[in-house]
Amino acid sequence: MRALKPSIPVIIALLCFFTAQGFAVQFNGGHSLFYTQKAQLLSSGELNLVLHMRGYSKVIDEGDFTLYDGTGALSAHFGFSKLLELGITMLLYQDLNLSQTIINNELYEEQIPDDVILRMKFGGWGIPVSSSVLRMAYGLDYRMRTALVRQDVYLEPYSSDAMEFGFNMMLSLYLNAFYPDESHQIHLNVGYLNHNDSGLGAGLFNSGQQLNYSLGYVYPTLKFDIHGEFHGSNFIEDPPENIYSREDYLYFAPGLTYKPFYGFNIQFAIEWLILEEENTTVGRRLPPGYPVNYPPWRVSGNLVLTPTTAFFTQPTFARVSEESKRRERLLEKSGLDRRALFEWVTDEDFGKEYIDLELEKIRQERIKAEQELEKLKKELGK
Repeated sequence: MRALKPSIPVIIALLCFFTAQGFAVQFNGGHSLFYTQKAQLLSSGELNLVLHMRGYSKVIDEGDFTLYDGTGALSAHFGFSKLLELGITMLLYQDLNLSQTIINNELYEEQIPDDVILRMKFGGWGIPVSSSVLRMAYGLDYRMRTALVRQDVYLEPYSSDAMEFGFNMMLSLYLNAFYPDESHQIHLNVGYLNHNDSGLGAGLFNSGQQLNYSLGYVYPTLKFDIHGEFHGSNFIEDPPENIYSREDYLYFAPGLTYKPFYGFNIQFAIEWLILEEENTTVGRRLPPGYPVNYPPWRVSGNLVLTPTTAFFTQPTFARVSEESKRRERLLEKSGLDRRALFEWVTDEDFGKEYIDLELEKIRQERIKAEQELEKLKKELGK
């Protein structure tokens, strides 16, 4: 029986259908855009570190000062197996020059540190779609309350004073199954977040609950990835009326990823608020000139590092070439026949490593050829 091969337009239509509601996680690590995680897991033993920065400012003419809101975070993700990835996000710094709270007779103008988010990502299964591949993964998130200042921060997405938890699903369509990272990509996150803010005895599902969504697209080039994201939120159970960020919203975030060398990326994006629900906050009147609840724009940046560890070596061209030559010498000395060679290559440990090295060697040689071609085109165009 022939396997079904759904067309790419059908897959894209299904992705768009599911974006009616979803779960967008802030400050993602691993394979991810700013708000949209990819349904792709880190390799076993691979470590990924991301330094996140996000900020907004506005000159308030009525008060003759500059309103500023900035956040910094650090994410660390580790691939434990082919199907499991664990991560932690530490919100290192949260500064709003209005959130001044007296704690233990000390004045805190910023939160250092803020909360800690524990993450688990599993799956990454692939479904062939013609020459493309559709991947699926799931994630669990648990936000631990470690910040010193009240969590309802003006201009920031709502988070409660309790332990929050969320579940999300990730779908990714790579138009080139053989080189997914270098192909056009569509990513969708769908999920659920419970703020656990109803208090003891009130019931978990009487708490504030929201469905967030994010849809991202990546256009790759040799040194830059151009991407855009839509991310937003819909409350299905509203938080208390005195909460600042209790309204639905939608942002558009065009961005750029610079890839100077293997294992290090620089990401940048500008977010624009394109949809905001009418203000429903009660008991908190903002002075003239202040944004209602969400910043009309924000600037975000990431520094992404994937270093070599004791369990994982970055497959640079030099290392791949050296390993491949060593393998070839071993084969020549061993004098393996065709059958023995096949059995060795298909071995679970050595064979997989050999195949990965050969594929990476081909990939690096292709990238090097593309670089030479681009250089030649520029010289001919002068």
